[in-house]
Amino acid sequence: MNKFTYLYKRLNSTFWFKPLLIVMLGFVLSIFFLYLDTKTGYEPDGIFRMILSGSSESARSVLSAIASAMIGVAGTVFSITLVVLTLATNQFGSRLLRNFMYQNMNQIVLGSYAGTYLYCLIVLNAVKGQETFTFVPNISVLFSLVLAVVNLVLLIFFIHHVSVSIQSHNVIENIVQSFKKQSDTIYPEEIGFDFDTSSDLKQQLKAFTKTHVVSQKAGYLQYVDEDIYQYAIDHGFIIKVHHRPGHYIIANIPIATIYNVENEDVEEINKTVSDYLPMDRLDTDFQNPEFSIHQIVEVACRALSAGINDNYTVITCIDKLTYIL
Repeated sequence: MNKFTYLYKRLNSTFWFKPLLIVMLGFVLSIFFLYLDTKTGYEPDGIFRMILSGSSESARSVLSAIASAMIGVAGTVFSITLVVLTLATNQFGSRLLRNFMYQNMNQIVLGSYAGTYLYCLIVLNAVKGQETFTFVPNISVLFSLVLAVVNLVLLIFFIHHVSVSIQSHNVIENIVQSFKKQSDTIYPEEIGFDFDTSSDLKQQLKAFTKTHVVSQKAGYLQYVDEDIYQYAIDHGFIIKVHHRPGHYIIANIPIATIYNVENEDVEEINKTVSDYLPMDRLDTDFQNPEFSIHQIVEVACRALSAGINDNYTVITCIDKLTYIL
């Protein structure tokens, strides 16, 4: 269903969704490894005794050092991301900000450092070194060292990713790939048929009763849910949608017309059809390949400005637009 696909895409494209999932994963892992420590009572032996001393003070020191380092690097990563966003805004325009913010690497790195910090914080709180009760979660501490190594590797990949992602040809290529993904999803599938090519149908519609579905708020039409086609078949309606995804619609104007409505609850029908045509304040590329074309055109227009004057970027934009067409 387009509705669930769109909801997943919107959540997946928000900047906080993946970092939040990774932070939650860090919380779950901390509980899991602490539970594992309570069940096994693992004591370091052999080569692991060289890494873990098994004392509560040593465990606290390791966890405190990792937690402090992770939260510090997380701030650095956030600062680097802001610098990249500033440069992208000046060179490519604010419409492309979402392209940088929604990149998986940026979200994963930020979420990984925040999740590791939370993991170390919870495990640190579980370390007990009192005279009456001693608990040193050696497995949890060992896993925190593994997380620290993984985060260091991620930092190297992140720096490389940032330096590559801001290059103009990569920015344009990412837009083209987004366009290709959307066009492959939409075409050659079609929903319903074209009213403009059905002259006989136009004559028949004149004899049908009709009602208009009025937009309740202003915004961009996000998508046309494919279930609207089955809804029309099940109820014997003919639904004419006046706009396509990406169009800006003001409030209180007809967004669709329903034909052959007899002895039906008009308000309920209007509400149902409106749910199949959701609107939001921001335009997206979902069911709207033209959105990607506008982004490439904006990059080309900015590259032609006197302040940037990057002719080779314009040539790249023309080449990619030729490929798209």
